[in-house]
Formats: sequence, C-alpha cells, structure tokens
Amino acid sequence: MLSRTHVNSNILYNINNIYSPKDSHKGLSCENIVQKQPNIPSENPAGTPHGDEAPKASSSAKEFFHKLNATPEEKQAVLVPIIDRIVAGYRYTRPRALDALVVLVNEFLIPHFDAQSNFAKTPHNGRIIWLQNLIKTRHGENLIQQATQKLGETLLKELEEQRKKLREFRPVSPFEWKDADKDIRYYDDPIDGKVEIPADAPPRPSDEAIWNVLSQKWVDTDGQHSGS
Repeated sequence: MLSRTHVNSNILYNINNIYSPKDSHKGLSCENIVQKQPNIPSENPAGTPHGDEAPKASSSAKEFFHKLNATPEEKQAVLVPIIDRIVAGYRYTRPRALDALVVLVNEFLIPHFDAQSNFAKTPHNGRIIWLQNLIKTRHGENLIQQATQKLGETLLKELEEQRKKLREFRPVSPFEWKDADKDIRYYDDPIDGKVEIPADAPPRPSDEAIWNVLSQKWVDTDGQHSGS
C-alpha cells in the first residue's frame, strides 16, 4: 500500500501529503509517517497503457477526486475526516487508515459516482456535498467497511507471500530455513511454531527432527536421536 501494497494508486496522486490536525502539531504529516511503512501505495500515478489499446473514457468521478486531492483546503475538509473516521471506527493507525482511504476512493467511490447519471452535471461544490452526505449514510459506512475488508485481505495475502518467500532460503538444510538479514536459522514446529536453531547446531536431518536443548542434538518425535 512492502514491496508496496498492491492497490490502485493512479487516482490519489498526493494523498500521502494530507496533514491531519492530530499530526500537524507534532510537525508530522501523513507523508512522513507513511514513508516508514512498506505497504503504502505510491503517490505517483501508474503508467499509461501501451500498444494499440484504446484509451479509456474519461471519468467525472476521477476528475473530481483529482481536483479534490489537489486542493489542500478541500483535502483537509473532506478527506481527512474520512481518515479520522476510519481510525476511530476500525482502530487503524493513521498510515493504515490512509491505505484504506485510497482503496475506498479508487475501488468503491469512483465506481459509485460514475454510475450516477447526474454526477457529471453536478458542479464541484455540489459533488463535495454529495460525497459528504454519502459518507454519513448507511451505504457510505458499508463502502468504508468493504474497503477496509479488502485492504485487510490484501495485507494478509502479502504477509503470507512474504512468509513463504522468507522460508525459501535454506542454505544449511532443506529441512530448515534461515533469515538472511538476521543470520539466524529456524525450523517450523507444528506445536511450538517458529523455533530458533543454535548457530553451531548440525544441519536438521529431517522434517520431523526436533532440537533438544538439553542434549544439544536433533531428536525424532519419539525422542530418539536423529542426527549427530
């Protein structure tokens, strides 16, 4: 949104620059906080389509959110309260709530407004009021809930992918893995979970072997020594 969270980032160019009243007195912006988080979507728009693909029709909702996000006063008045609401309602950190806002706008609010035939004819200020009123409704709360749920699913998927990737590094034994950054060996136990292996321990001899801290040897599940 550490790679970055794979949410659509081609709408809210400057969303990372939002200042919250709760953060500004500390001299911090969401941008400063977000840059410490690996899963925050980029503020740069995605590239344009290549090849002979036909250009997509313009979206009144996209144009609205572009303009809204490019105006600091409107961003502060309209978008920051949504972040505050997500923080309070879902106990999210502000960077995580910012991620949820990006998902909410790109994947739920823009399609919602594009489906409204009168939206394109409504002036900008009228669109702001429309958005603010929508967020106050039960349907608006449902859209926020869907956005937070989708973000959670994305983060869980990325976490699992990172977990699998981390366990692919097995320089000592095919039955154990190593955290290259920490230079620590581990194996996964069905009961104890992730178990650290002493640096001077011999390679884990099998997928069932357990490290006995008393004998300082590998043993099978029945307690028999399975290695040197």
